[in-house]
Amino acid sequence: MDRICDLPSFIVTGASASGKTTLVEQAIAGGYKYIPTHTTRMPRPGEVPGVHGVFLSKGQFEDNFRQGFYIEDSLDFAYMAEIDTYYGSPREQVDLLKKNGFCSSPVSTQIARMIFSMCDGYVGWLHLECDDATRRHRLEQRGMAPDEIEARMTFGDSLKAPGEATVVDTSRVAAESLFGRVKQLLGRD
Repeated sequence: MDRICDLPSFIVTGASASGKTTLVEQAIAGGYKYIPTHTTRMPRPGEVPGVHGVFLSKGQFEDNFRQGFYIEDSLDFAYMAEIDTYYGSPREQVDLLKKNGFCSSPVSTQIARMIFSMCDGYVGWLHLECDDATRRHRLEQRGMAPDEIEARMTFGDSLKAPGEATVVDTSRVAAESLFGRVKQLLGRD
């Protein structure tokens, strides 16, 4: 696949409702090609299968895992028990991210750290933070059940910013200017 645009590739992490989807959508509009995560969760309203995620049954996901398709080293590691969902990062994304114009949003900072390391400095890493009140409001806007909101507010390793990443506080950046801020951080604006 040829270069999509001349902007450096990047990965983005952050807690649920920190702005990852907003950033990815703006990046796509700006010429980036998104590398979707594979998951067993149902698509959210407006999400397009194959674009915003690769939505699979548990059986399909487990078959892909057994074939070595994902970076995750075990099904236990790929499984988020709090929300009864598998997430997998396709191995092919490492080669794609070494080119300009690609982005992905690994589901955890542990996976992001693996990808970042495998990319040997070819990729930028952005970590989005957001205050809890704003995150909770965003999750409520998605129409999630209260128990899922509580689970998403407290689980995962993406609540703490990794030292390798550039941190962007999305509670202080207007959604419509998020990609512009990211281009500044990537040194292209």
